[in-house]
Amino acid sequence: MYCRKYLRIDKGSIDNLAFRWVGNVYNDLLVEVDIVPRFVFPGWVPQKIDLKSTLYKNAINSQEPLPPFAVVVKTPDGRYVKDWQHYFRIDVARLESILIRGAPESARKGFILLKALRDSLYLPQIYDEKMDDWVRSFLTTYMLKTCLLHELNEDEEIDEIQESRETRTDEKLAHRREAISWAFKIMKRLHLSVRKSELVSFFVSIFLSTKVFK
Repeated sequence: MYCRKYLRIDKGSIDNLAFRWVGNVYNDLLVEVDIVPRFVFPGWVPQKIDLKSTLYKNAINSQEPLPPFAVVVKTPDGRYVKDWQHYFRIDVARLESILIRGAPESARKGFILLKALRDSLYLPQIYDEKMDDWVRSFLTTYMLKTCLLHELNEDEEIDEIQESRETRTDEKLAHRREAISWAFKIMKRLHLSVRKSELVSFFVSIFLSTKVFK
């Protein structure tokens, strides 16, 4: 792993580091680490957080302890939130990581495949090639991750997929097909969200990112 982006001293306390991972399974993989101050309140659960999802309940029953909810010292986007200066953001990054780590490997690889395609600028039909930096505003990690979490929560055949994978003769080829299948499922949900002009938050279902696609 080598560092691709360093902290900017002129940007304040909120920034991020970027690394490139070069390995046997994932090669030239972009890894970004956000540097964000936050407040942790043990035992505190935000009122609007949805804890009824099957994915969350399964995580509670797992051996890995769930992290407490925290508040990020960063205001929401003023374009989407009224009186934005009165609020901070709820931090669910660590919880997201636990939920995704508990997902089938094929689902994680499908998600990584889509991120790699986006970061490689392999989607020329959705942006002007002279404005490469704009591609991340059209297809964000948040959109892909939210769609992945919804698909994981609604998928009722995860156990059957894992069991059948062990009995297949060409396991490697089957695993690749499953990863591609998950990538298509994520994009299908994202496409439907674009058509409806809304993307429902996984953790706060009453919140709709209705202006994300406008």
